[in-house]
Amino acid sequence: MEGDRDISLTEQQNKYIEDVFSSLISVFVTLVNPSERLTQQFYDEVLKLGQTAVLLWPPEAESLDELMWMKGYLYQIQGYAYTQKNEYLEAIEAYSQSSELFAKAPRSLLSLESVSRVPDVSIDENQDLGNFTATANEKSSVLALISSASGTFSSVATTNTNLNLAALYLKLNKPSLAKSFYKAALISHQEGATDEQKEDLKYKAKAGEIRYWIAYAEFLSGNLEKAQESMEVALTIHESYSPKEDILDKDDFLSTELTYGYNVAGLGSLSSEINIPSGNSWTEDSEIERDITSSNTNLPHGFLEMLTPFKTDICENTQAYLGCKQRYFSLYIEILMQQHAESPSAFFDVLAFEASERARVRSSRLFQNEKMSEVLATNKRHLLERRDLLNKLFSLENITEEVGEDTLLLEYFLGEERSYLWVISSSNELQTIELPPRAIIEDKAHEFLALLTEPSGRVRPQTTAKVGEELSKMILGPVADQLKQKRLVFVCDGLLQYLPFGALPDITVNGKQTESLVPPDTIQGEFSPYMRPLMINHEIVTLPSGSSLAAIRRESSNNPTPQKELAIYADPVFSHKDSRVKNVKLFSSFEHIELETLNIADVFYSELPNTKQELSQIEQLIPPSERQSYTGYNANLKDVLSTDLGQFRIVHFATHGIFNSSKPKQSGIVLSSLNEQGEIQPGLLSPLDAFNSLNLAGTELVVLSGCRTGLSGDTTIREGLTGLTGGLLAAGADRIVTSLWSVSDDATKELMTRFYTRMLDNENNMTAAQALRDAQISMWGDPKWQMPYYWASFVLQGEWQ
Repeated sequence: MEGDRDISLTEQQNKYIEDVFSSLISVFVTLVNPSERLTQQFYDEVLKLGQTAVLLWPPEAESLDELMWMKGYLYQIQGYAYTQKNEYLEAIEAYSQSSELFAKAPRSLLSLESVSRVPDVSIDENQDLGNFTATANEKSSVLALISSASGTFSSVATTNTNLNLAALYLKLNKPSLAKSFYKAALISHQEGATDEQKEDLKYKAKAGEIRYWIAYAEFLSGNLEKAQESMEVALTIHESYSPKEDILDKDDFLSTELTYGYNVAGLGSLSSEINIPSGNSWTEDSEIERDITSSNTNLPHGFLEMLTPFKTDICENTQAYLGCKQRYFSLYIEILMQQHAESPSAFFDVLAFEASERARVRSSRLFQNEKMSEVLATNKRHLLERRDLLNKLFSLENITEEVGEDTLLLEYFLGEERSYLWVISSSNELQTIELPPRAIIEDKAHEFLALLTEPSGRVRPQTTAKVGEELSKMILGPVADQLKQKRLVFVCDGLLQYLPFGALPDITVNGKQTESLVPPDTIQGEFSPYMRPLMINHEIVTLPSGSSLAAIRRESSNNPTPQKELAIYADPVFSHKDSRVKNVKLFSSFEHIELETLNIADVFYSELPNTKQELSQIEQLIPPSERQSYTGYNANLKDVLSTDLGQFRIVHFATHGIFNSSKPKQSGIVLSSLNEQGEIQPGLLSPLDAFNSLNLAGTELVVLSGCRTGLSGDTTIREGLTGLTGGLLAAGADRIVTSLWSVSDDATKELMTRFYTRMLDNENNMTAAQALRDAQISMWGDPKWQMPYYWASFVLQGEWQ
């Protein structure tokens, strides 16, 4: 049947339709509300339902093409169950049957008016489908699904069936067959969409994903050139759209209620709830999506797409988008490096390095607001130009020009099968070194970080030295003979971006340790007998990308000259339990802070009275006329964003901060969350604020002395750290000193005092990088502060000159 022509159904045919819908709805209800989920018994039950429903199919209905999609869905259900049972050949047979039936379905489904008259469905036990009842709401959900499918069902169903078949052939290690089905899926995906739909986020996300899998199948088949071509298309598509906004990217979504006992400060509780305004398209799903998804959040990933194939969230939200980007570039770089192995003189290693740079540089787009770009273009054009430069991908030649003779730039890319290290120096051509897979490197890095930061590990110097040396050999061993006493600039990936390279043991070369700037016999302490930190012989710097260095240096000449020396923000008012809070009269909303964080906000962001001592020590080094201090209620987000901080050479935040390793938009610097009237106010200086609203033009250094890293399970993406620090660089700062974990107040004060004393001493004339290193060496040489936990947390990112 073609087009939208009317269909006249006999009473008998209408009865067949009702019978089919009774079976189909009962299957849907069972799948959405299974008694036991994700067990062998559950999948057996699903399979039995699908098979029995096919057996009960009315023979007379075989002549009605308009009903073939229903039967096709029943085979889809069987294919799903077989797949979950790891019976791949049977799954292929079921999906193939489904594909043939979908091909018979007309482009526009019949109106099926009789379906609206289907009564509440109760399948009798003698039909061997179990005893399941569809409520009116569940029935209307299925009918809404069918109605919304009109005009697009055939192509979407065909696309998803081909994708299922392709995935199964990959499971069976038959990439050539998988490739043919991925290509068929791409064709049906393209042909089934209008020009308007092709501009939609969902269409682009799915098109990019299909292209990725075509590239992967080509790669497994050994067709590297075709794999490269397809992967380049996938990346172009991926970079052509931005992920949909997460709830936490929106203002005014969260209401926070304070309940006090006798209105006494310090007593009471803080609770919160989602309060999403109605009428916002970004929160709205279709009725069918809400009905079907409301009770089945535990269903396996991809299962809902089987039930509602025209709904997909592949690579759409921020976290999924970043995960896809990481996966895409990993495959792309692996394809290029395999070609480099086959043709070493064809510069595929250079292309791989530039792909690594591309993955980092384009990340900043996630934090940029187009409306704010218009404001910057009008009022702060120099900041917009700087941001555009930081978005620019510079060539290997451009980056090499910025690396001096006394410097090595080491860029890491962690892959699932193998990782890579590129070494850039002014005197040698690009070196490419293969390293172990991501999992092996990150497991060892996790172990080393735990020894540095956890109380039980801090007091185990021998174990720390042993694990640290193992990690050093793993990631620095191949270039150990080139390190000498050069400055080491690290561009990191994954968990390595949270690694304090300066604390890694300086590994031996040819059985002898490199000549040290600090003689070993002059140092006493608990750790010095077992290890010599890398920072003793090397100035350590990190960068978000090699391109960022070229961008900063090209733009820095346009920076205005700062008029004052220092602005410092310290000891904000974080919560209603702060001793300075006298009453709370009103409440509004936090921004960008997760519910889990809010539930314990008064504990997680505790008062920081000792930062006053840190503030006092620093203030003594700078004349009052050259500095401005913001404490308590005055250390707030509104002031930070409205003040021209670019007039200060140094901006220091002595407050809590967080680097969120899996949700970079929720990283930030925590400022006062209440004002003097007791009103709750936005208190997080997020990457979004830094990229779009903060003005640091003229600021040479930003110091974040209270940050910590929020590592989230196995999900560690490069934007977790560089999202925030990249925002500060885009706002105008040339370099950032930040802590990677929370350090005791006394140790922070000690390190900061030594750092500022050296940096502000005009006679020594030290750069920030030199001053930080010298301060850390001095603490290493002091038995009281030698433990790496006290000093290794602080790292410098950005310009070192």
